Amino acid sequence: MPNAAERISRLSPAFCRTRRPGSCLVPRALRRRGRGRRCGAHTVDAAIGKARTAASWRESTTSIAGRAVKPGSADEAIVHLPGVVVIGGGMPIEAGGQRVGANGMSGAPNGANNDTCAKAGIAAIEGGLAF
Repeated sequence: MPNAAERISRLSPAFCRTRRPGSCLVPRALRRRGRGRRCGAHTVDAAIGKARTAASWRESTTSIAGRAVKPGSADEAIVHLPGVVVIGGGMPIEAGGQRVGANGMSGAPNGANNDTCAKAGIAAIEGGLAF
């Protein structure tokens, strides 16, 4: 039986491809398999950065970005940290009240679409995450 990372790497883009044919979607767990043929070279690194950021801050990258772009915000400087990506597509994964990982999606036409795909992948495996 595949582990959660393998399942989410298959289910997130599969869900989104049926909704947006031709979209490039790269979940963080696909890093070792490379990127889709319609994806730009940056998409794998962006997906990994989004997952890392969501896991580190324990919230979605969209929510972090909302604060980080405000002038004078205490979070404004985080956009300059190495490996931090604060655009839509990064979602923390929680089970039993604990953070257990994150899903990072990249390559959809915008951050909202990446968020939708990341959430769909997490929803697809939630039943297997219960402690």
